[in-house]
Amino acid sequence: MIGIESLRRLTGGSLGWWLLMPLLLLVAALVGFYLAFPSGTLQSRLQLELAKNLGLESSLSPPQLLFPPGLASDRFDLTLPEPYQRNLPLRDVRISPLWLSLLGDAPGVRFRAALQGGTVNGTARRDGQTTLYADQVKILESLYPNGGPTVQGVLQNSHFDGLLPLEQPGERLLELTLNDVRMSGLEAYGVEGGSLNLGRLELQATGQGKNLRLTKLSLQGGAVEGSGQGTVLLGSTPAATRLNLTLELRPGTGLNPNLRELLNLVGSEGPQGTRRLRLSGSLQQPALR
Repeated sequence: MIGIESLRRLTGGSLGWWLLMPLLLLVAALVGFYLAFPSGTLQSRLQLELAKNLGLESSLSPPQLLFPPGLASDRFDLTLPEPYQRNLPLRDVRISPLWLSLLGDAPGVRFRAALQGGTVNGTARRDGQTTLYADQVKILESLYPNGGPTVQGVLQNSHFDGLLPLEQPGERLLELTLNDVRMSGLEAYGVEGGSLNLGRLELQATGQGKNLRLTKLSLQGGAVEGSGQGTVLLGSTPAATRLNLTLELRPGTGLNPNLRELLNLVGSEGPQGTRRLRLSGSLQQPALR
């Protein structure tokens, strides 16, 4: 058996150099790869793949290689296809491989980004399986494609788990908390000032494909409070989404007296002073009874 002293004599006393040589070569190769990383080529390829496979228009700053291996982009703007036509201004994007998934049939990535004052992170796999977490993300959404009432609020600790796009069959789980909910643009409905403070909305839903069953629906701390249950069929746009819900509503703090009287005229009397209502039809043309 050859000992350390024998190796030193055979290598002329430079054993340390020879032991370090593979490590130095590896470091040199990594440095060369990082310096020669084709960020411009990858930028164009990403835009092409997003447009071809997902129908997403994109604009991003040249991606940079991270260590451990991953990609970073300071600016990544995604535009959803029609009929949504929504822009997602992602910032400080970080993407890295799910290493163990690379050995299977559904390789995936882990991602993190800043969005509208908050953060989104999660995982996405080639087969469409996606997990998504959103926290402190500000939203402003119009109920109708061409304007009309809007809903705004702040997503907090919200979670989606399931296959994307929604056209694919499979289980979905959605847990959503929306704070500081306000509905605006209600002048045509006789609402004084045109807006209602609705407090905090909590929603939990499970389902297959576009069909969701609400296991929890709660509205607290606003002008109208209540709870509900039922089913939702997601449409190609928010306005086309169809509802079949049973609601129990009651006046909350600051509800306009005229709206309070109107609430007492719809639906039927429920427990503890609530009004029980059925909400059906599309968001664009809802039917309340």
